[in-house]
Amino acid sequence: RSIMRGRRHRHLCKVSDWQLGRTTSVRQSYPLSVNVHKVHIVGVGLPLFYNNICFLGLVALLFFAVTFLCFRSSSVSGIIGAAQRMDWELLEYAIEPIDQAPAMVLSPLAQCGGSTAAHAMRAIRSFATTNFYAVGLLYMLTFLLSLVHGKLQLR
Repeated sequence: RSIMRGRRHRHLCKVSDWQLGRTTSVRQSYPLSVNVHKVHIVGVGLPLFYNNICFLGLVALLFFAVTFLCFRSSSVSGIIGAAQRMDWELLEYAIEPIDQAPAMVLSPLAQCGGSTAAHAMRAIRSFATTNFYAVGLLYMLTFLLSLVHGKLQLR
């Protein structure tokens, strides 16, 4: 008997479309494809929540695209790719400290090819500066977009 009451309570607690004026079916379940912006199922909070999730997804995509473009337009990607070598390639440029023999220092920075450490440092600083200005601009743009998004939510 308790199980039946629990099942009935669970069944009645599901969000349903109650139309008391109908004679055939007073309670109907909402379909999954219902437009929550036009039909207020549990109030206006649900469409506001979904709008906020979509806005945050748009902001995340915007930040990803801009920082990815900053990375690709800089020469840092080439420097990082050059630093990812196999261990057997690093053995050719291994350094053996005299006072710590037979120890060897395997460093990707010892195998820079045509570039030097100063070149890598300039490229990384240039990327950091570009990324700093791009993200700063994105923060200001995001603030303005959030004001517009908030204003549109009042409708």
